[in-house]
Amino acid sequence: MRDGVHLAGRMYVPLGPGPFPAVVSMMPYHKDGSYGIGYLDAVHRYLAERGYVTISVDLRGVGVSEGHAHDAFGESERYDGYDLVEWVARQPWSSGAVGMWGLSYSGITALSTAGLNPPHLKAIVAIHAATDLFDDYLAAHGCRTAFSPDVHWGIRMAASNLLPPLYDDDGTWDARWRERLEHYRPWIAAWHGEASAAEARRGRTTDPRSITTPAFIVGGWRDIFADVAVRVYDELRGPKRLLMGPWKHIFPDLAANEPIGFMPDLLRWWDRWLKDEPNGIESEPPVLQYMYGAAEWRHEQGWNPPRAETVRYHMTADGALATDASPSSNEVITYDYTPLVGIDTIAMHWLPGPDTPLYPGTDDAVSLCFDTASLSAPLEITGTPVVRLRVAATNAEPPLVCRLFQIGPDGRREFITMGWMKGRGATPGTSENQIPSDTPVEVELKLRPISWRVPAGSRLHLTVSCADLSRIWPEAEPFSLTLYPSCMELPVVHGADPDLPEPRIAPPELRVPARSMTRDARLRLIRDLVEPVVSFEAVTGQTMHLGGGAVLDSDLYGLLTVDGQQPSRSTLHAESVFTLRRASGVVRAAARMVETNEHIQVTVSVRMDDTEIFSRSWTVRVDH
Repeated sequence: MRDGVHLAGRMYVPLGPGPFPAVVSMMPYHKDGSYGIGYLDAVHRYLAERGYVTISVDLRGVGVSEGHAHDAFGESERYDGYDLVEWVARQPWSSGAVGMWGLSYSGITALSTAGLNPPHLKAIVAIHAATDLFDDYLAAHGCRTAFSPDVHWGIRMAASNLLPPLYDDDGTWDARWRERLEHYRPWIAAWHGEASAAEARRGRTTDPRSITTPAFIVGGWRDIFADVAVRVYDELRGPKRLLMGPWKHIFPDLAANEPIGFMPDLLRWWDRWLKDEPNGIESEPPVLQYMYGAAEWRHEQGWNPPRAETVRYHMTADGALATDASPSSNEVITYDYTPLVGIDTIAMHWLPGPDTPLYPGTDDAVSLCFDTASLSAPLEITGTPVVRLRVAATNAEPPLVCRLFQIGPDGRREFITMGWMKGRGATPGTSENQIPSDTPVEVELKLRPISWRVPAGSRLHLTVSCADLSRIWPEAEPFSLTLYPSCMELPVVHGADPDLPEPRIAPPELRVPARSMTRDARLRLIRDLVEPVVSFEAVTGQTMHLGGGAVLDSDLYGLLTVDGQQPSRSTLHAESVFTLRRASGVVRAAARMVETNEHIQVTVSVRMDDTEIFSRSWTVRVDH
């Protein structure tokens, strides 16, 4: 790197004399760990067999790379990405054409690196990735988050970043690892402490409009970054493609629902931009998306689809959603805040397990509800629905949450999409974001993009509330919301675009060796039968065989308890433990967290065999 730090990589080289184009990926999850020797290994072998040098690289301060991992998604990562691309281009085995790709974190580094436009970066692929890490993830849509990212990513990375290199190096790395521990800082404590710092936010933001590199964006309707994928695609200024499937945070070939063969398209993308093969991929329909309900894949010309028409549904005081309603301006509904909303849609979050509600209907009793009449004909929604709320509130910056469902003639409920944001959607803590208590203002709340066919005989069901249990941290004090005449706007299409060909979907072909085993995976909702208290518990455990006899166990526990009467007493407890067993001994890295309305405390420790070699605690005041 430009400051002399060396990054470590795992490189796959094709047979033959070369030179070869190269594809690189940067991540904090250990190139020698479950990601690096799992699906990433399989993808990189596939590409190397087809004429590409492929390299997976540990971020600085992680795994075998030098330096210190002070800053998640920070500005230094994009400069490391730039230097990595240009280093690869200078090597004698390189043709000078470099691509960058990845899923989640490594997709984020691909986008942030592309924002600097390195001269030899010829194309990128970003799967389930983001560009504004505060608004997209760490403080999504201005709201203080809870279970994710704090548990399923934050505390897990706090423990993971304590680990030494995972391969057994006979002690060569021991002194450097111990020195790294002395400079260790948990990312989760840093981002909570910096939430109000404009400079910290800017350093974690990439403007997609600055990216002219050809970009292939892949997202999932059920993923945490579904809205980000379509927004980034829309704002990119170079050649681009978008693939949206019915997935969570996973590679398309490995999805539990509707997996597809992504490898042929991935290869054609690299062949076009890194080998300059005229395969015509840039002239094909740019958007491929899956439509729920119709259970079919469709091409579109863009996003939101230019052919979609807007259908407006008015929300009336008697709970109707009607296209022909003309609500009186004095029709108002008052809603009292409760944090115990979101039980129906917990499964929709970025969590292990199913992506459909298990026990629908619970949230209706603590939400404002609006229904259409039964539809006389199918309704096809493709695009980004918008709910225009006219509201006043006794909380200046209330969370606003809308959920859209389909309810069939038999009463079966299916979740379509949802959206949430803090106040009016401006910068939290500013006057532009505040909602007055006595005068209604209009708030534009965008739901997550979706493609969904509602069958005839079903009805649409929209709920409005101010909470999302497990996703949004509870508001400390009770408040009330006054809803004035409002409406929902749906982007409606009528069948597939007749001007575009029917998609040809390849079957999944990626084969990943079974190196890991899930030992535990539990999600539980616990209700107090006396007090209005709900707890949400998640437990996961995995064993990974790393090769050479090394084994890595990972265990994660999280418990969020929300008090319905006194939300300020809500708490989040979490623990992550990694145990690395190898010939030279056992390393145990642990991180524990206690989060309250006001503070977050993180405690970490590292043991070698039976001896504690490192421990430290941080307490950070949480920025609301």
